[in-house]
Amino acid sequence: KLIAERNSAIKDIEGGRDRLLGLNRFPTDPDSWWAYGSQKLREWNFLRFGGGFTVNALTDSATVALNTGYGTLAGKNGRKMWKLAKKAIDEGHTDELVVLARAGELALAHSRSAKLYGLDDVARVAGIGVQGSTKHAVTSRVDRVMSGLSEKMNLFNGMSAWNSFWKFSAGLTQTHNLRKMVGKYESLSDVDIAKLASLGIDKNTAEKLNHFFSKYGEDVNGVFEPNANLWHQEAGGAEMHRLFRIAIKRTIDRAVISPAVGDTPLLMSSPIGKLWFQFYTFGFAATNRMVTPTFQRAINYKDFEAMGAIGLAVGAGTMVTAIKAAMRGDDPTDYNASEWVYESIDRSGLIAYMSPYLSAGLQLGGHRINQAVGADVLPAGASKFRRNNWFQSLLPVSFNTARQSMELATEAVDGDAEGLTNKALDLAPYQTFFNTMGNMYEAGK
Repeated sequence: KLIAERNSAIKDIEGGRDRLLGLNRFPTDPDSWWAYGSQKLREWNFLRFGGGFTVNALTDSATVALNTGYGTLAGKNGRKMWKLAKKAIDEGHTDELVVLARAGELALAHSRSAKLYGLDDVARVAGIGVQGSTKHAVTSRVDRVMSGLSEKMNLFNGMSAWNSFWKFSAGLTQTHNLRKMVGKYESLSDVDIAKLASLGIDKNTAEKLNHFFSKYGEDVNGVFEPNANLWHQEAGGAEMHRLFRIAIKRTIDRAVISPAVGDTPLLMSSPIGKLWFQFYTFGFAATNRMVTPTFQRAINYKDFEAMGAIGLAVGAGTMVTAIKAAMRGDDPTDYNASEWVYESIDRSGLIAYMSPYLSAGLQLGGHRINQAVGADVLPAGASKFRRNNWFQSLLPVSFNTARQSMELATEAVDGDAEGLTNKALDLAPYQTFFNTMGNMYEAGK
């Protein structure tokens, strides 16, 4: 038993090391058809469903408020942030807040979307096999086409602009927050001290940051500029610059949930794990970066800001529910009370990676409980799984893609032109855009 525990611990340590070094992005046999095919399948899933991800991101408002305060969401601040972000990006500013907020979103392979939707290993566009071989010629062309389509999806669905704006806004607001908090560390509440500690700032660091903020920082048109590049003139300035940068990076990655190396199980380092849990990444990351800290702050510190964030997340989930229903051509007013409550909580992200399992349970037994009590007290599962039975809800999205591909082949063999067309459209890239436009057209008739 002790040997088994030791071997398990060693395996976990080695897995964590490989993630830190980026080795988990490379399969054991990079040239195998299995590794290549599973990667392309994940990319195709992104192309099929990526058009609807921006609506889901409305719940980012809750994590932004949780990490930087509600001032970031204020209308006047939002307009100011938008103008500042647009000006900074248009003028090609290279100050580190712009770099932290924007640079990671310029290329899909390094963006938040890639990390959330299992595409952080799609940067390879060179194909597989020996250069000059037929295998390499075919796969390299497929790579270039798929990569181009995926990059365009990240732009067309608005996620690149959305992520950059909220990262910039969160970083700018947190810079102002840090300036105030480190200047009055002794009088801070326990929850504020805990917030700073989560960013790597203790009392000693706060005092040093306050010195550099006071000496080199300046207000420019109502915006605090720390001028951290000037800190290097003093002893210890470079170290304080590094700690300040880490604090801002942690803030924007939590405010706009961006998974880090420790946010997903090690199983997701393998090709089969990436395939199976492709769209689970947000749920795993949300558990660490939103759900757990929110309830810790609400329960342990009686933090009203955290309690408000829970309400804001559910409210945003309600908006997502209504918009998604409209995109599908459904009437959200047809939902009963239990469906509205469940959908709002599910879409809020608070259920995290348990969403498909809870939905499967409701699909399997919810109606039986309703029959027993004589009322619709439980919904029939999440609407996002409505095309699945309870067992299919437990399976990865790639299973759905493979199943529909086989159904497409069956329609082709049977010569059913209408069925073939419908299945082809279901499998087509950018289908969310096309389906939404079609539903809007039908609704407008």
